[in-house]
Amino acid sequence: MSHVADPDRYNSTTRHRRTGRLGLGLPVLSLGYCHNFRDDMPFETRCEIALRAFGLGITRHNLANNYGPPYGSAEIHFGRLTTQDLALRRDER
Repeated sequence: MSHVADPDRYNSTTRHRRTGRLGLGLPVLSLGYCHNFRDDMPFETRCEIALRAFGLGITRHNLANNYGPPYGSAEIHFGRLTTQDLALRRDER
């Protein structure tokens, strides 16, 4: 079953700023996975963190290939979350 996010999450007070020549709007607030998605944390906890952020309208997720430990685990776990719980929402906005 896929995650059901708050339908008003994009109507929240989340602020965006324009950047670059094209004026891409990026949220002022993002969620970093440096310490949140390592291997020694239960998958359910990682899901709760990411899905809560998504439900609040946070659409920018900071991943890097050296986030862990071990290196790369944040990308692996977020990919798993994306395919399992957020697959239906990938191109929602």
